[in-house]
Amino acid sequence: MGRPRRDISLVDIINAVTQDDQGGDDGPQGPLFTKVIEPSWKLFDKELTIQMKKTSLDDLVKKAESSGLKRPLSEPITFSI
Repeated sequence: MGRPRRDISLVDIINAVTQDDQGGDDGPQGPLFTKVIEPSWKLFDKELTIQMKKTSLDDLVKKAESSGLKRPLSEPITFSI
């Protein structure tokens, strides 16, 4: 993403991961879906998006560290031809 982790929100991560996931399947149909499930899902999506915009990658890393998780050891990059 080319930005500091404090500037990368969960929405940015989700959008990057699902960017190619715009398949041709329109999904479920029917009155129950269109009148109940879909409007509810849109509301949940909107509320979740608001919360994810407030959460950065840096927040998640700090939460992992405070939970006792340690960063994985990075191995040096080696190139061999």
